Amino acid sequence: MITYLLLAVIFVFICIKSCSKPKDFPPGPRAIPLFGSLLFIPLVGGVLSVAAEWFIKRYGKVVGVYLGNYPAVVLYDLDAVKQLFSDDRVSGRPDSFVYRYRMLGKQLGLLFNEGEEWKSQRRFVLKTLKDFGFGKKGLESVLVEEADKMGELFRDKSGEPFLVQNLFNVAILNVLWTIVANHRYELTDPSAQTLVKLITESIQVEGLRFLFAIPFSRHIAPEWTGWNKQKQVVGQTQQLMKEIVEEHKQSYDENNMRDFIDVYLKEMKEGEASEFTDEQLIVNAMDLFSAGSETTATTLAWAVAFCIIHPEVQKKVQQEIDDELGDRAPCLEDRDRLNYTQATIMEIQRLGSIAPQAVPHKTLQPVKIGGYTIPKDTFVFSMLYHIMRDPDIWTEPERFNPERFLSPSGKLIKHEHFVPFGVGKRQCLGESLAKTELFIIFTRLLQQFSFEKCEGLEQPSSKPVPGFIMAPKPFYARAVPRN
Repeated sequence: MITYLLLAVIFVFICIKSCSKPKDFPPGPRAIPLFGSLLFIPLVGGVLSVAAEWFIKRYGKVVGVYLGNYPAVVLYDLDAVKQLFSDDRVSGRPDSFVYRYRMLGKQLGLLFNEGEEWKSQRRFVLKTLKDFGFGKKGLESVLVEEADKMGELFRDKSGEPFLVQNLFNVAILNVLWTIVANHRYELTDPSAQTLVKLITESIQVEGLRFLFAIPFSRHIAPEWTGWNKQKQVVGQTQQLMKEIVEEHKQSYDENNMRDFIDVYLKEMKEGEASEFTDEQLIVNAMDLFSAGSETTATTLAWAVAFCIIHPEVQKKVQQEIDDELGDRAPCLEDRDRLNYTQATIMEIQRLGSIAPQAVPHKTLQPVKIGGYTIPKDTFVFSMLYHIMRDPDIWTEPERFNPERFLSPSGKLIKHEHFVPFGVGKRQCLGESLAKTELFIIFTRLLQQFSFEKCEGLEQPSSKPVPGFIMAPKPFYARAVPRN
């Protein structure tokens, strides 16, 4: 009994004692061993993003917190983000078991890798994708086809309600997957629907923050923390990538480079760099698969939500499309003629904030900013959610207003704080493709359909579901064909 009491006293003492913060570390909430700052910050979903006002009011726009025993710096200021994320010393990724599990226990791929091998992989992947028309004019017909396939589904519904959740994932996946693996899924393919659903659920598990902050929590509550879902999704996705790579090996023809995987296999056979391996290819394909399907698809789901919430905006977009295009399919050259449409897409991205804090960086060496010292191996978060809502920068930031991106003469305005794809040396690799997808598919769908709410069923809301990807709450809509 005395032993248990002594252990309890020691535990209480440890918990009361604050974590010793490095000298000149940015100000932030208290922290205790094991739990870090988790017990001293608001207990709300997506806390670092959603509770930005709480943090800024107390500590400013550069905040130091502890995620478990890991030091982290949270940036709510764009200038600070630009300064740090343009520095090679802040280009690492957190050494998390979640990331390692996804990378086959090694440092592989594009999203969570770091160092020279990551740079080499990124250069090769970006060049190869560009050679296959990544984000360029050559993809227009593919995008229009996918939009028209969506249109066929809407017409089959005959104006009946449909659930807007994972609605666009397979269509968006097909665009990138045509380049990567020379393959597309039917939009109603059950295996594709199941896979994108698993990916969405794994990304939007709010308990994941405890996996990063308190790794051993996966042993105590594997279901609640999302660890079981992570293992399931990663396992299934890895298996799918292995099968696709093996199929490509069996049908490989050096005189017929069909897609990205073929070009990578050729580099493995003929190149001199040793880091081009089967495992790298599998993880690269996983990264492209996941990132390429979820983010743009979620933005399109937000687009439907905002069109229903703001029907006057939807009508104005449609009027511009009618005036400029008639019933001709859109192409990239139309962007300069459809300024209000582009401004609406930008406002959807701004308020949707699908990547509220992007993927965290890690300092590879100590670095200074604004009189503070950020030690080596510190996580660094860029709060894009707040940066694109900062009341010090934006007028009525919570109001949906495409005109904020237009000049008095109707020309498109480039806003410095509009950064949905992040900034710096690890800025989103798929930015050009995403912009192309959003413009062509959004324009084509609104050219042919009006989206309306469904009385008596879940309504769209501008409040998101917290997670690493912020998606709209599931809602019902109907697509009414336009004359």
